[in-house]
Parts: sequence; C-alpha cells; structure tokens
Amino acid sequence: MAGKGNDGSEGLLLIKQSGGKTAVQDPKECSRDEAMFCTSEMPSNALIYASKHGQEHDLLSLLENSDNNTTRLVDWLSRL
Repeated sequence: MAGKGNDGSEGLLLIKQSGGKTAVQDPKECSRDEAMFCTSEMPSNALIYASKHGQEHDLLSLLENSDNNTTRLVDWLSRL
C-alpha cells in the first residue's frame, strides 16, 4: 500500500471497525529527511479517512528520540 490512495486508509478503518487497534505515524514527522519511506500524505489520509467515518487511530511518534522507538512501540502494543 502506497498511502496515496485509499487502500491503506480503508484497511485501517476496517481493522478499527472490527475492534482492532490501529496506529498511524505522526504526519509531521513524515516531511523530515529521516523519514525516507514516508510522505505526510500517507498518515494524513488515514487520519482524515477515519475521522470522516467517526473513528480515530492512535498517533505514534517514531522519529522523536529514535533510541526509544522500540520501547514506544512495545508500550503501545502492550496496551492492546
């Protein structure tokens, strides 16, 4: 899924509507040079699409203090 269309956004919404937990990277991080595989369109589309359907995704910061990324992800996963 490239994130420029609705395929990823629709998939995340289906997971959320089925009772699953979803997370999206903070779109502000995706315009930074370190985020070479991410454009701000990808997470922004997912957040907007969910909002239009009365849903929300958790927002994860993955670039801030990158040494803590694993800890941050494990913490989020442990709350599932």
